[in-house]
Amino acid sequence: MAESRLKPPVSSRRKVTDDWRARLPEDKSDLFESIVQRWEAGYAMLSVALNESFMLRSRGELVRARQQAAVAGDLARLLTFPLAEALRALGSHARRHGTYSRVEPLNPVFFRGETGHRFASRNSLLHGIFPGERFRFLQKLRALSKAIEEMTAEFHLSATAIAEGTSTQPGVCWSELDTLHYDLNTCLRESVVVLKSFIYVLPAAEMNSLQSLLVVPSLPPVSPAGQETAPATI
Repeated sequence: MAESRLKPPVSSRRKVTDDWRARLPEDKSDLFESIVQRWEAGYAMLSVALNESFMLRSRGELVRARQQAAVAGDLARLLTFPLAEALRALGSHARRHGTYSRVEPLNPVFFRGETGHRFASRNSLLHGIFPGERFRFLQKLRALSKAIEEMTAEFHLSATAIAEGTSTQPGVCWSELDTLHYDLNTCLRESVVVLKSFIYVLPAAEMNSLQSLLVVPSLPPVSPAGQETAPATI
C-alpha cells in the first residue's frame, strides 16, 4: 500500500479539463449527479429569496424586503453547510486512501469580494510554490471550505443587519449580499469541478467508502445547549 501511494496518480498526467469532459460510468455518474443536485437545490433557494428581497427593495417595499433578506440569510446555510462538509469528506477520503485528483488553483479574478479574493490569492500562491499534486488537492479543498464558511458568516451578518435595521449603511449591506452571493456561486462551481475530477479517478473499490462520507445532513448538528457544533477540519 505504501509503495503504491508513492506512484503518481493517473490524474497527474491529465488536465482538469480532461477529467471534466470525461464520461463517468453509470454508478459514478449517479453519485456525482445526486450530490450536485443537492448543492444546486440549496443555491436555487438562496438565489430566489435574495432576488425577491432585491425586487421588493426596488419597489420601495422595505419592510418586506428586510424580511426576505433575513430568509436569505438563513437559507444560505442550506447551501453552504452540506457543501463545506462534502469538501471535508473528499479531504478525509484522500488522506485515508491516498486517492486525489489534479486541481487548478483558485483564480482571484473570479471573485468580487475581499474574502474570496484573499482565499483565492493564497491558494494560487501555495499552488505555485508546492508542486505536489496531493498537497495542491488538499489545499484547494481547505481554501474552498474555509472561504465558504467565512463568506456565509458575512452573508448572515449583513442579512441580519438589514432585517433588524441596525446598520448605519444599509446600502453597503445590500451590496455585500450581492457580492457574497456571486462569490458563493463561484465556490460552488469550483467545488463541482473538483468533485467530478475526484470521482473520475476514484477506484471502484473506494466508491462505497466515499459515498458514506458524502451523506451529509442539510443543516449542522445542534448541541443540547442549542449551539451549532464546530465543523471538522480538512
